[in-house]
Amino acid sequence: MTNVEERQSIGCLMPDFTLPLLDGGSLSPQSFLAGRKAAVVMFWSGICSHCRRYDDYCNQLAERYPGVGLLAVASRQNESAQMLRATVAERGLRFPI
Repeated sequence: MTNVEERQSIGCLMPDFTLPLLDGGSLSPQSFLAGRKAAVVMFWSGICSHCRRYDDYCNQLAERYPGVGLLAVASRQNESAQMLRATVAERGLRFPI
């Protein structure tokens, strides 16, 4: 967010910002939502057992619902990018993190 002190309200437009992607580059909500009907933002961790249970479902979400995008935000403190990349490779994850 460009102005951290700016308050947001439900139903109001959010200022655009970017998040770094695990595989390089970055992604803004506006670019992620382009051409989609909806999006799911999931707070995710490579070591969370609940997240692991949803691997197959998340991998298939785009195929099942092409108008919906899934973006996982790696949100656990102290999980390095290297650890996350290893998890993605080991579990065959295909959604953006």
